[in-house]
Amino acid sequence: MMASAPFKKSTLREYFESIVIAVILALFIRTFIVQAFKIPTGSMESVLHEVTSFDVRERYGPVTVPPDQYFVMGDNRDNSQDSRYWGFLPRDYIKGRALIIYWSYEAERGDYADEGPGATLRGLVSVFVHFFTRTRWDRMLHIIR
Repeated sequence: MMASAPFKKSTLREYFESIVIAVILALFIRTFIVQAFKIPTGSMESVLHEVTSFDVRERYGPVTVPPDQYFVMGDNRDNSQDSRYWGFLPRDYIKGRALIIYWSYEAERGDYADEGPGATLRGLVSVFVHFFTRTRWDRMLHIIR
């Protein structure tokens, strides 16, 4: 009787199995962990417009920050949903402090103002293409004091 050779999967089959597993994981995560919701009524329309509007930074005026609250700015002031959108941050919510700028990238205004289908993909492609020319190398690994 001859001993059979050990079974070896083809490279194509290994790639196929990896892609299938990745798709299954992505669908599981999108279904049970992160999920988009459609709001069927118009009652929240004005609130949603306020939150998603890009001109909040233009209309936002001087404010007085209450005691034990913080006004928090995002790291990309023109494209951050920060205290201008969701209000003041209670002191109890703060868990630590920033220690280091590990990577700083200077995107063009059009890179993040773009909306619609494919905007995220276009943004990622832009970062990939301009990684070396738009990375702020002088700020890389800068310790924050």
